[in-house]
Amino acid sequence: MSYCFTKELADRLQQALRDGKIDIQKLYDMTSQQRRKFFTDITDADAGVKINTAFESAMVSTQKDALKRWAVRTFGDAQTKKRAKSVEKKINRLDELGLLTDKNADNFLYDLVATQLGMTVTPEEAGKINTLAQDVQKKGEQLSEFGTPTLEYFQSKKKLEDYMDSITPSSRLKVATSTIGRGTMLFSIKSPLVNIESNTIQAILTGAERRFLNKQIAGANGTYANEYMKFVNKVYDKTGYDLSRMQSLDDIQRVRGEEVPTTQGEGKIRKIGRFYEDIVFKKLMGKPDVVFSAFHFSDSANLASTKIAKQEGLKGKALEKRALQIFKDATKLNPATPQGLKVREQAIADAEYATYTNQSRASNVALGIRKVLNEATGDIRLGDQLMPFVKTPANVVQAGIDYSGMLLPFDTALRSINVIQKVRKGDTFNTALQESFDGYLKSAVRAGIGITLSHILASMFEPEDFIGEYPVSQKERELLELQNATPNSVRIGDKWISLDYFGALGTPFVSLMYAKKYGTNTWTSVFNYYVGGGRQLAKIPGLEVGVDVFDLLRKTKFGEGEDVKKSAVKGTVSYLRARTIPAFIYDIAKATDEYERRIDKDEPMDIIKFGIPTLRQQVNPRINVFGETVKSEGFISTMLFGSRVKTANRTEIVREMERLQSTNNLPSLTDYAITSDRMEQLKEQIGAEKFQQARQDLGAEITARFTRTIKSSRYKRATDEDKAKLLNDQKEEALDRTLRKYRYRKPK
Repeated sequence: MSYCFTKELADRLQQALRDGKIDIQKLYDMTSQQRRKFFTDITDADAGVKINTAFESAMVSTQKDALKRWAVRTFGDAQTKKRAKSVEKKINRLDELGLLTDKNADNFLYDLVATQLGMTVTPEEAGKINTLAQDVQKKGEQLSEFGTPTLEYFQSKKKLEDYMDSITPSSRLKVATSTIGRGTMLFSIKSPLVNIESNTIQAILTGAERRFLNKQIAGANGTYANEYMKFVNKVYDKTGYDLSRMQSLDDIQRVRGEEVPTTQGEGKIRKIGRFYEDIVFKKLMGKPDVVFSAFHFSDSANLASTKIAKQEGLKGKALEKRALQIFKDATKLNPATPQGLKVREQAIADAEYATYTNQSRASNVALGIRKVLNEATGDIRLGDQLMPFVKTPANVVQAGIDYSGMLLPFDTALRSINVIQKVRKGDTFNTALQESFDGYLKSAVRAGIGITLSHILASMFEPEDFIGEYPVSQKERELLELQNATPNSVRIGDKWISLDYFGALGTPFVSLMYAKKYGTNTWTSVFNYYVGGGRQLAKIPGLEVGVDVFDLLRKTKFGEGEDVKKSAVKGTVSYLRARTIPAFIYDIAKATDEYERRIDKDEPMDIIKFGIPTLRQQVNPRINVFGETVKSEGFISTMLFGSRVKTANRTEIVREMERLQSTNNLPSLTDYAITSDRMEQLKEQIGAEKFQQARQDLGAEITARFTRTIKSSRYKRATDEDKAKLLNDQKEEALDRTLRKYRYRKPK
């Protein structure tokens, strides 16, 4: 163990040695606690533990000069040779000393055990750990037919780890904020469904990619691949370990590629945490990932092992036998051959990429932002709250960029530079070029598949059938609400469908639709292709949080303090509701309500009522600018899809607004009930209940005027620019008429 001290501490130790206070023979006879206190009294608490840990490690070392080297590091060589030599006989007697034993509590090496295990345990707990560890070791003596440890081994390993976690449990606050808080937000039917659907799209894309690169449709050992998949899923179901993405037996259990705090230990909070861990993380979210991951690992290994056998010149039964030999070696955690190791590494990489659990530039950015927030807020773990899961959504964005081919030109330049650097370091030019070409070919194939499929999809939609992630103007945002659309969606029939269901294919599709919708020639089309991809790139978790913070600071700077306060209260209440009321309760509340609801900015409790069955009906229904009460999507659609699927509003007026938007002449569609100071004053004058009726009357008046205007000969003869002006004038007159009707009084 390496350690160093300040000059002051080193001087104290050497002075104690000169004064005869340090006797290594006596140190042996002390208990671990006595020895730690002895060193702490001379130095300080931290240094005392480090010195004692190193001493205890030297005591049980099989190296005969270990204690001597400890003494040299601690006190200096010249002054300690004589004292160290006096205990050589004891070092010999301790060669076979067991580390984890509770037979002699007085001689238990607390600090050394704590250092080795990463936690402080009692002799009794160490004995239990030793017993469980011996069972794990015993079960590990046998291997499964796939060359991996058996199911029984992983069950024993799970018992050992759960016991060790129960000794040093995560804090209740961390379990509440991280495990329960995140689980509450994901506890619904729609979350695993979109996960499964997105994984299915990715399976199609990556499956096609593997077949193209391996130049074959199927591998030679489909039966073995299927049996391995079954075994992987069985191990996961019983223990939570995922063999298909496991690098070594030391790998921790992850959910969607991320760590979650342990929930073992006593107390109701941890018990609830274990419920969420099992139901939400393991079954609803984790299980689909493992099913797909096991498939991708098996498929990749089957194809790759068959390719290697073909390259060796084998055919028929000989090829099948050799491919199976390589395949079996690849399913081992530690393959015995270079071929098996190569196949295994590629299979794990394919499984991670295909399930969005790989390490990428996008995920590194997102995880880095969340880590900073978590470390700054301790067990409150604000990062986990603002960004419950970041690796998967970040990797969806990264994969989308890969399939869009946006970075392919830059990738070519970087790979060329990399070839030059490798040659300078001693690699042959052909070797460096081949490695670079293999990587480039994979990127090119990926981009080719993504762009081709996206182009086919994009050709099926008109520009007005597509809504981007961020409508480019306030008018477009207003039209978005009027259309009853959802951001980043396409209209299929009478439904707006979120592009979340397109998975990684969403980015190249969005890029092509931006080029189609906003491009006027080749150069503007290319520019808007990159704009569309850039808007998808902005969806990386963490970047969105930064945008929200920036917007908050902007509002504060420009004197919108009152709005900021209301927004902060609303945001806080919404934040707490989302992490304390399970998502499926919110879904039920919405699914059993006939109407959509609009939260009043002056009524923070509306946010609570909004997500609770029966109480939701106490919140005012949402009324659009035309006075129409917006209906909800119905029970089944809401429970299965949430807001990702919405019924399109296709009235004659809306269709005309879409047409005017296509010529950049969309009239103002702002809701005066929200944006007009006079309407706000009217609300104070007539009360909230009567104001609700005034809103509907205003919308009906706008609808009637728009309908008459659109049908008029004057409107039909006008240019689109003049048409927008006519409609804006009619909207203003509708507002004036409504204010007169409800006897609006201008404040003095």
